[in-house]
Amino acid sequence: MTIFWLGLVLVGGILLGIQPTLNAGLARHLGHPLSAALVSFGTATVLLVAVAMALRPPVPAMADLRSVPPWLWLGGAMGAAFVTIALMATPRLGAAPVVALVICGQLAAALVIDSFGLMGLPARPFDWTKLLGALCLVAGAVLIRWR
Repeated sequence: MTIFWLGLVLVGGILLGIQPTLNAGLARHLGHPLSAALVSFGTATVLLVAVAMALRPPVPAMADLRSVPPWLWLGGAMGAAFVTIALMATPRLGAAPVVALVICGQLAAALVIDSFGLMGLPARPFDWTKLLGALCLVAGAVLIRWR
């Protein structure tokens, strides 16, 4: 089962690598980055509604929705910010540098989350091997952008 999840995450990474370029092209055709972001999220919403209708997950009770801590609602806003930033940066920087920098940012956030055990995850101490891995990733991002 681990191979399945590793493969699925790899596919997710491939999709994340392609998404900014597609959205940048959409912005070019529609004339504005926010128009492209709206169309992108509209498409995602329609797809998610169709999948939910097919799979019929349980509908959360209103009391459960009200009990969600406010900060947990920020995921959608962060997704909107990411899509908009990436689609505006991709034509200016190129697909590879944008994806490399996104991965560096994701890793930095993930290392902080793991190191301090934030957001309900168990703490995984930061050590020199994680630092070395992060520095290699940053060096890779610099080399990809270097001209």
